[in-house]
Amino acid sequence: LRSIRSLDKNPYTVFLRYSAPNLGYSPPVTSGTCEMLRHGEQLIKNGYSEFQFQASYHMLAHAVIDKPLHVEVWSKSEYQKDCLLGVAPVPLWRVFEGEGGSVEGQFCAVELPEGMRELVEKHGAGAAGVEYPDEE
Repeated sequence: LRSIRSLDKNPYTVFLRYSAPNLGYSPPVTSGTCEMLRHGEQLIKNGYSEFQFQASYHMLAHAVIDKPLHVEVWSKSEYQKDCLLGVAPVPLWRVFEGEGGSVEGQFCAVELPEGMRELVEKHGAGAAGVEYPDEE
């Protein structure tokens, strides 16, 4: 993942957790933290995460058809327990559509507390991206 954009009014220190629970991949992989300012976009430090599976190309392509990679957006604070801000599903099946073996686009978070929206963005070479419109 390359960047994250905050659409909330509060600043946060955030980090990401990647997991592929439906594919039996655990434990989650965690990125470095970044400071999110109100209505800003921030590059993610150490946002690259590599998953390795022992399966044939066709077995893996079939397995990811309806099983997205989950990217959790967490708020980190010195004074409070880490707080889950949202989860963005990244459709891994799109990796198999393009020649570059990557997913490109914007992925809106789901399962958010009321009044909060976050967006994580993935950039890569190869597959064409689908953008989801922001709500005002």
